[in-house]
Amino acid sequence: TEPEAAAIAYASRDRVAEGDRVAVYDLGGGTFDAAVLVREGAGFRLLGPPEGVEHLGGIDFDEAVFQHVLTSLGDIAELDDSDPATATGLARLRRDCVEAKEVLSFSVDTVVPVALPGINRSVRLTRGEFEDMLRPAIGETVAAVRRVLDSAGVSAADLSAMVLVGGSSRIPLVSEMLSAAFGRPLA
Repeated sequence: TEPEAAAIAYASRDRVAEGDRVAVYDLGGGTFDAAVLVREGAGFRLLGPPEGVEHLGGIDFDEAVFQHVLTSLGDIAELDDSDPATATGLARLRRDCVEAKEVLSFSVDTVVPVALPGINRSVRLTRGEFEDMLRPAIGETVAAVRRVLDSAGVSAADLSAMVLVGGSSRIPLVSEMLSAAFGRPLA
């Protein structure tokens, strides 16, 4: 399974002793999944059922940035959705919003260029603004990790590490909230 593969990959880089428990936090492009596993011999075994949040991932964060930019532009109702230039500009803007999300994982702010018919400007986005948009969604993932720990009969203190996988797990707010909630080493 994906959680087992993540735990095995982690164990290939860091020492995981027999009986050690790890939580896998998988925040990918479209979904979130969490699981608790225990090291047994050369592999891992799931403890309790995995937990997930469907329709929560990087694509939702991309959309949040896109909507923030559109809101910052003010009234754009006059844009003609049937105009190919508008469609091209919006597609480019969506790509730039994805890039802005990625930049905010290592920078404190970024600028999103906007080139739409009759609109040619930039929208500044700070990491703080971005994190404010994401905090409720990341909170849902923290709650899911709590549920998966409970169903596995494991406390956070029993974990040797939390293994973060998926591109969206690189968002600094994820590490910040997981560290605050569980106080365990993150990998």
